[in-house]
Amino acid sequence: MVRLEPGLEHVVKQFAKNFANGLPESEQRQAFDRHIVPAPGRIYYQSVLGLGASVAWKKADRAPLLLISGENDRIVEPGMVRQNLSCYEASGALTEATSFPGRSHFLIAAPGWEDIADAALEWVIAKGEPRAVASS
Repeated sequence: MVRLEPGLEHVVKQFAKNFANGLPESEQRQAFDRHIVPAPGRIYYQSVLGLGASVAWKKADRAPLLLISGENDRIVEPGMVRQNLSCYEASGALTEATSFPGRSHFLIAAPGWEDIADAALEWVIAKGEPRAVASS
């Protein structure tokens, strides 16, 4: 187990509550130690405030988009994913969403992540459209 700086144990608790809430308690700290790296908080504040970022919701010539969520996600709740879906659908480009029952925000790293990867790959194969790649 990685030793944390004094006062940072609350970060582990928040990770367990909001990201790894689908994992057994005995595995939450292991997941934190394996996947979480220190990062400046600035990017999160900028994202929340919309600084330096924008979304082209109506861009019709984009690639197909599959929004993937976990039913028990506390970071990007299913309602937010549905709201994003309706915004992206305004583009007319292929946009779909799928939610995985019993999964949290940690769905791509929790046990069974292969099911999510398989579903995404199957969607790409079924719905994907070949696109010309611009050479650099």
